[in-house]
Amino acid sequence: MDFSIKDAARMVGLTPRTLRYYESIGLLPEAERTSGNYRLFNVMDIIDLIRIKRLTGLGFDLRHVRQIMDDPTSPEATAALDAQRQVLTQQIDELQEKRAKIEEIQNAQAPLDVAIEFADLERAWADAQSGLDVEDRLKLEIELLAAFADDPDRLKYEKLTRAFIEKHDDPGFRELRELDTRLEVLEPDASPEEIAVLVDDYVRVLGPIRARFAPTSEKALALASAMEEFTYNEAQLTVITSARKRLRSSDGESPDPSQAPK
Repeated sequence: MDFSIKDAARMVGLTPRTLRYYESIGLLPEAERTSGNYRLFNVMDIIDLIRIKRLTGLGFDLRHVRQIMDDPTSPEATAALDAQRQVLTQQIDELQEKRAKIEEIQNAQAPLDVAIEFADLERAWADAQSGLDVEDRLKLEIELLAAFADDPDRLKYEKLTRAFIEKHDDPGFRELRELDTRLEVLEPDASPEEIAVLVDDYVRVLGPIRARFAPTSEKALALASAMEEFTYNEAQLTVITSARKRLRSSDGESPDPSQAPK
């Protein structure tokens, strides 16, 4: 009994287009044709299609499917089976890791737009800040650091940010928060005098605070600078870069980007 391409495709759960493709690459033998040039598939073709679907369902590519169908006991077929088992094992490991990460996020009730290792830090920051823009900026910093910074830089950043959150009564940090508020509302067309005053104040306040923390690497500084260029206006960037340059020249070290004005 012969079947049209439409009937054959429906029987095995594939599309006629897929059957034509299998035939074009030699995975299926060329089908017989009717007098009207319509393809006809026999029972052996259907069995081949069932095998192809089963093997592709196991993840084998079509090249290996052809090898296995030609000789299921050949060394090539055995090697393909071993290779696919290794691929699936790796995929299972990756899926289990993703599942564990999702469970960790759920258990911590962490926001999805923050790296899980910084979730509690972001939550503490959100509780301490009322400005949404400030909170969103911290999330951007966290995303960059979680993705690219090394462990020492991450620890330094977390240490400073926690100090900023927790030291509400510290005069230096209290004044730094006031400066950050001034920076947030600084207009793009701020006068040079207003910018200069804010730079002077940041240098004066950040100098003693910087002395309490180890400097961060050039890589972390570059990450912070990239984020700042994306989130701050021209006047704010002038304050940040000018203050950072003066602080850097005063101690001869690269400034910690998270210690620059936020």
